[in-house]
Amino acid sequence: MFRRRVTGNHRPPSPSPSPCSTVTHHHPPHLSLLADKCTSMRQLQQIHAQMLVSATIHDHFAASRLLSFSALSPHPDLTYASKLFHTLHHPNMFMWNTLIRGLALSPNPHQSLLLFIKMRRKGVTPGKHTFPFLLKACFSLQSVESCKQVHSQVLKYGLDLDLHVVNSLIRGYSVCSSLGDARQVFDEMPERNVNIWTTMVCGYAQNDHAGEAITLFNEMVGRRFEPSGPSLSSVLSACAQIRVFRHGGKDSWIYIGEGV
Repeated sequence: MFRRRVTGNHRPPSPSPSPCSTVTHHHPPHLSLLADKCTSMRQLQQIHAQMLVSATIHDHFAASRLLSFSALSPHPDLTYASKLFHTLHHPNMFMWNTLIRGLALSPNPHQSLLLFIKMRRKGVTPGKHTFPFLLKACFSLQSVESCKQVHSQVLKYGLDLDLHVVNSLIRGYSVCSSLGDARQVFDEMPERNVNIWTTMVCGYAQNDHAGEAITLFNEMVGRRFEPSGPSLSSVLSACAQIRVFRHGGKDSWIYIGEGV
């Protein structure tokens, strides 16, 4: 699609060009593919400039590659990412989520919540991937009130039964030491997977509620959920807290043996 046909007056047809042929040399790979291979912001800025010149920046896929690198790379430039985002016409949900996620992981996670508010004012409907990123911002801020506000939006958009969203809510409340709210979300979930059980067990253990952690762990095992590494670590930590290692239960030691 991006190669120019090569013809000659008296030459027979040449074989299909290899990736290293002169045809490919004169026509570099699509700019969005180059953006995926960036290793520095300087490289990204050069590709961005080429996209502006060629009008490729109006292609959402190409623009999203730039945004992903500038917001989520190991050394992000969120100022650049924000400026880029605000030059885009009608950013799609992936783009909103990318910047929300990058800001949630930044030293200023409240900016993630402000961007969400702006998204709603523009009439953009959040998806199930939006809320876990917002909740990362909430527990980075240690803000129970922010968790509750996000929770209300989860309910509004009917995502209160989504396993990934619910798991993030339980973790958010637990990190903010609001175990009553975390347990309410847990209890209201009719179908729980092992991740949700593990997050609630860990929440109890990390907030020094050793007895509740052990009780819930035993209930999880009783319901035939195989404990994961984090849940085992949490329950053993809880056992250590109350100095009754044997109370951790025979099952916990069996599972440790199976995992070795």
